[in-house]
Order: sequence, then C-alpha cells, then structure tokens
Amino acid sequence: MTILWLGEQIDDIMVALDKMKRIDIKKPFNIETIDHFDSIQKLGKKGLRQMNRSAVFSTYAALKCLSDSRLIVSDASNELGVVLGTQFGHLDRQEQMMKVIIDEGSRNLNPTDAGYGGLNVLASMISIRVNAKSVNATINNGCTSGLDAIQYACWMINRDHAKYILVGGVETTSTYYLEWLQANNFNLAYEGAGFIHLEKPETATKRGAKIYAFIRDYSTFPYVEANGIAKSIDHALINAGIGAEEIDLFIGGNEYEYVNYDNSRFHPKHILFIKDILGEGMAITGIYQVFTALHLLNDNYTNVLIHLCGHGGNSSSIILSKSAASK
Repeated sequence: MTILWLGEQIDDIMVALDKMKRIDIKKPFNIETIDHFDSIQKLGKKGLRQMNRSAVFSTYAALKCLSDSRLIVSDASNELGVVLGTQFGHLDRQEQMMKVIIDEGSRNLNPTDAGYGGLNVLASMISIRVNAKSVNATINNGCTSGLDAIQYACWMINRDHAKYILVGGVETTSTYYLEWLQANNFNLAYEGAGFIHLEKPETATKRGAKIYAFIRDYSTFPYVEANGIAKSIDHALINAGIGAEEIDLFIGGNEYEYVNYDNSRFHPKHILFIKDILGEGMAITGIYQVFTALHLLNDNYTNVLIHLCGHGGNSSSIILSKSAASK
C-alpha cells in the first residue's frame, strides 16, 4: 500500500500527476508520505488533542483556502458556511470510542470525544475554527462526496442560505479506509484534504476577489452503468446552455467506467482520468479534479467537464468555464 502526498498547492497536484504518469504502479515503489505533516506548526497546540487526523487535515486546508479567498471573516461570519464531503471521516475516532465503551464502560469515555458520535463533527470543528456561522453540512456518498458537496454548496448559495461557503473533501489513512482499499484491490491511494471557496460572481467582483473559474452548472443522477453517466453529463450540458462540442477538457475518474458510454459527441483537446493516475482518493478525488481543472483553465482550456461515478451510487457532473455563464 502506498499513500501519495501531493503537497499544499494546486501546482503540487499537477507535479504529482506528471510524476505518476511516468511510474509503473504495478511495481513496488516509495513516495513521500504525509507522515511529516507538523500539526502543531500548522495549527498550533490549542484544541489539537481533540482533533483526529481528518480534522487536522481538513481544518488546515479550510484555513488555507479562507486565507487565499481574502474574505474578512469579521465582516462575513454570519454569511460564511462550511460543507465537507467525506466517506470515512472520523470513523477511526469512533472506533476508539466504542472500544473504550466495550472494554471499560461508557463512564470512562473522555467527555471531549462525545462530539465524535455525530457524522457532522468535522465540518462543525472547521466552522468553529474559522468562525463560520451559516450553512454547516457533511456529504457522505462514496467517491462523489466531494463533487456532491460542491453541488450542495452551490444550491445553498443560489437560494441565499449563505453568501460564502468553504467546500471540500477529506480522507485519511483510517483503519476503515485502508481495509476498504485492500478489499477492492487498490495498491495506490492518497490521503489529505482540499477546499475551494464558493460565492456568486457578482459578490466576488464587488469585493475585488480573484475569480479562478465559474461553475456553469452541474447535475447528479443515480449511476446505472452508461445510462447514469449519459443522464448526468447531458443534464449538466443542458443546464449550462452549452453543447458537447464546446467541452475542450474532460476530467473523469476511472477510464473503465466509460467503456459502454457513447462519447462520440465529445472531441476535447485533452482527456484525463485522475484515478488511473493517482489512485483511489474517495471523497477527495472530486476536489482534486476541480483543482486540476482550475490549473488547466488558466492555460489552454475554456470549458471543463468533470465527471465522477461514486461507490455511493451517484453519477456526478460539474462544468467549469473561464468566463461567466451567458444565461
């Protein structure tokens, strides 16, 4: 089992993608792991004892994202939300809690662990750390959790439930994560967290924020082989008001998922299957697909279609563009 460390910047992900293309993953090899991550240096000592690995990674990623967004939280706290996608989240901490309860009884459970009984604890911890008082939610839906979290955040912003949302994904080397990977014969994976900042274009423009890309539209359908893929992609295109021929970059999950899908309408300049290169990342996969698109949009491409099939049963699509939607 190899866990891949990608770095802290979008450019680091691109370097990792290029590096992995030149490595035969069927042969044993070693890659720098995330074990050297200095939690105290990144986050300070306060509250660190109550944070598990997923909490540390996702909180740090959210703080980095918030810093990059240049949002003044003191002026926007009530309008700032957090949406996190994760498959295994803090199950490692829950496992520790259950062991104490079984072996020693519930009275011996550390009161500070009580919050870990709920799935939404990671998003809540991030909200407390960044002082976000608006929308707070966790999306748990297999590999599409990250992309589904983005879609949920867009839905909440468009309906004025929040003005700004930090949305991301996290997976770490918990016992459950590693067991799932081994059971599904994955020999390459990556752990970590990633966040993006979402808000309406007019809001970002008004406060002078840098806009990396525009989400033209999105769509999610149940995954039933090629049928679910077709519905998800076609619906996203229709919603965005653009034709398949206008998509010049396609970023998918595993290539094998598209064997039965008729993509004759698509003639993108480039096609990238991120799981075939990096391996299995569960909920973080969709976020890294978006990071990759953001990097490439700055250079060669105008419209990017991101698609991912999840083990939770979803076929999720998002269209990003360099320019705002015309409709």
